[in-house]
Amino acid sequence: MQRLILWPLWARFEPRRTYTEAEVNTVLKAANTFGDHVTLRRELVNHRLLARESDCSAYWKLPARPDDEARALMAAWRERQRQRDGARALAPERQAARAAFTQRLRASGPSSAGSSHPG
Repeated sequence: MQRLILWPLWARFEPRRTYTEAEVNTVLKAANTFGDHVTLRRELVNHRLLARESDCSAYWKLPARPDDEARALMAAWRERQRQRDGARALAPERQAARAAFTQRLRASGPSSAGSSHPG
């Protein structure tokens, strides 16, 4: 189970790129909510998904082939990311539609109910 949850984290790292420890921490902090990026970093190295210099000055993604269960998990994770990204992409369209509606309301002037209000 433990190795299984590391695969989506591993997928966030680019192949053939060298990362500083701070860059690895940034990737891991963005990917988890329980706040222990240090344990995640250590486990990625222990499970040979990432490698590092002995002084921790550089990290890199190791080539690895996930098993069937891990591939299924990663496919589900990618689909969830696509759905989230799609929802985020719709948000600006909704904001634009709301702004256009508000602008039309303002341009039409006071409503008949508002103009007959005593006051």
